[in-house]
Amino acid sequence: MRRMCASLFRAGCLKIMDDVQSTGESVVITKRGAAIVKVVPSISESSDLFGFMSGEFRIIGDIEAPLLLGSSEKLSRSDPRVRAQCRV
Repeated sequence: MRRMCASLFRAGCLKIMDDVQSTGESVVITKRGAAIVKVVPSISESSDLFGFMSGEFRIIGDIEAPLLLGSSEKLSRSDPRVRAQCRV
């Protein structure tokens, strides 16, 4: 991890940010010898639409079986016909 004073960082901040991104090495910015800010490389998040909820739900039983409800019948979480469980 490199250390550098704020005036040097201000003079070449764009180049320093490019260096941090390419090498992955963090830079600590100091002011009068005290650490003020740490510049670290950003971790890119996947923006893939498909599969982003992978592993969040577990399906138990037959998900294709028809679920017939009467007009006055309501489902509750304790009903055995409710098969999807959310892992929190």
